[in-house]
Amino acid sequence: SDIFNLMILRLAGRRRDRLYESWAEIPSDVQQLVLELGKFAFRMLRQQRLVFTEADLKQCSLSEDAVQLGLLITTDRSPSAHEKQWRCSHLTFLESLAAKFVAH
Repeated sequence: SDIFNLMILRLAGRRRDRLYESWAEIPSDVQQLVLELGKFAFRMLRQQRLVFTEADLKQCSLSEDAVQLGLLITTDRSPSAHEKQWRCSHLTFLESLAAKFVAH
């Protein structure tokens, strides 16, 4: 959707202190980060999981740079949780990332 694309353009621009007008203008390394997140999002949605652990991130080879794009945020740990937990800032973003990955 246009809103998701605008959000990705702004996040990518924030990373480079620049505003991009289209996906094609985004540097390939940032595009790769978005696609990494999309692959991760697709896997987590297929497993019906909305909260992720660091082990999940490592299992999917998600780089720290991808996490730092700002779409994943840390959650408050439950008393039984022994490792950091993450969730997507909004389910729509998770779904849109997965769609971007599948469409690519």
